[in-house]
Amino acid sequence: MYTVHSKLEVKPQSLYKSQKQQFSIRAGGALIGMIEETAESASSWKDQLLQWVSLHFLSSKHFSMTNPKAEPVAAFRKKRGLNQQVDIFGQDGKRVAVLEQKLKFSSQRLSIRDTAGRLLLSAEGKNGSLDFVVYEEDDPSSKLSTIKKRSIPYPTTKEALASMDHYEVVNRSDLSEFQQLLILMIPVIVFDQLHNA
Repeated sequence: MYTVHSKLEVKPQSLYKSQKQQFSIRAGGALIGMIEETAESASSWKDQLLQWVSLHFLSSKHFSMTNPKAEPVAAFRKKRGLNQQVDIFGQDGKRVAVLEQKLKFSSQRLSIRDTAGRLLLSAEGKNGSLDFVVYEEDDPSSKLSTIKKRSIPYPTTKEALASMDHYEVVNRSDLSEFQQLLILMIPVIVFDQLHNA
């Protein structure tokens, strides 16, 4: 797991939709981890075909989360088809939670439940899915985190074209490592399902 940080940056590293998706996780500029699409997921011809015909939301996705030494921390997988669930696996490969997504252009909501079905946290999108507020369970008075998509101004056109927006994650100070781990998956799923469509 990652040490809890009050402010994190999740930044896509892949410039093209045809590339394997990669995201860096940084705290104060220091790399603390990576989230990367697995080779089998990125090379699936069925999923590549679905993405090519603009049906990316039907493709399967398998991501691995690692620490700076490339050691696995967690994984999450979405099955192919009209599946709105993403299974979340711990370091030992056992399923620990399920993320349910309802990502529409008018409203965005993600809920994460443990394997017994108990709601752990929920995230609601605002500002056209550019901002998300994450709540403990489903309680709006217990805000855990905010996730905001941001653009960075670059001095040259070349740098601007070769760089991508990033997601700022601002966490509550008493967040647990497990809650932070779950929250870090949200910008990746939102990017894959909405912003990279």
